[in-house]
Amino acid sequence: MNKQQIINWLLKGDVSIQYQVWRDLLGKDKKNLQQKIATDGWGNKFLSMQRANGHWGNSFYNPKWISTHYTLLDLRNLYLPPQNKIVQATLKLIVENEKSEDGGIRLGPSTSQHSDVCVNGMFLNYATYFQVPEIKLRSIVQKAGFAYRKSAISQAVSSGIEFLLMHNLFLSDHTGEIIDKNFLKLTYPSRWRYDILRAMDYFQFAGIKWDNRMEEALTYLLKKRNKDGTWNMQAAHSGQVHFIMEKGGRPSRWNTLRMLRVLKHFEIE
Repeated sequence: MNKQQIINWLLKGDVSIQYQVWRDLLGKDKKNLQQKIATDGWGNKFLSMQRANGHWGNSFYNPKWISTHYTLLDLRNLYLPPQNKIVQATLKLIVENEKSEDGGIRLGPSTSQHSDVCVNGMFLNYATYFQVPEIKLRSIVQKAGFAYRKSAISQAVSSGIEFLLMHNLFLSDHTGEIIDKNFLKLTYPSRWRYDILRAMDYFQFAGIKWDNRMEEALTYLLKKRNKDGTWNMQAAHSGQVHFIMEKGGRPSRWNTLRMLRVLKHFEIE
């Protein structure tokens, strides 16, 4: 397929894919299309599975992939409209009732004293997207002294980016060998796991300029492209899910969309 044919194929996907294609590849932020994410397709499916107590699954973090935490992360990555009242009500419930003694979000009743830094980071990602007031989130930003400090967070982001680049995104800085073969696995949703496409997609999202230390990872990703110009979905991370968005071993709109916006950002054909 040529580029226009690939775009047309992407636009036949879920409404959330359509919205991101228009916004990220075609330069038109169609807010009316974004509104449909709550009423059509995957977004509507996720919302319909909420329980009467405001949670998904059994609680905030159980069972893992169908819990409230990962469902909210999925909804954020679908670009559900930020003003969605269902999600905002659940987030209000969490920040008022699920904080541990250290100020972060507790994973369950037995974790009253300590929260998990990784989960806190993911929580801040979707909580800020869904417009939870900053004052409600200050205690979760632990490394900044229990207060929101933009400079401290910016420094942490910069050091994290440099850490990834120092390792060419997936190689040991000591031996040059692949750190973990799972870093090369093109699976979506990524959950909490790291992979090189996720890293490259973050770089384009954050407006990071090209660095030659990205080249080896990008070369590998380009080798994964199918002859028709698409990228496949690899096997999903194990665990119970609400539903399957895309099956492994087949051309993936998620992976193709993410790769095309990476290539667009870095001006690579």
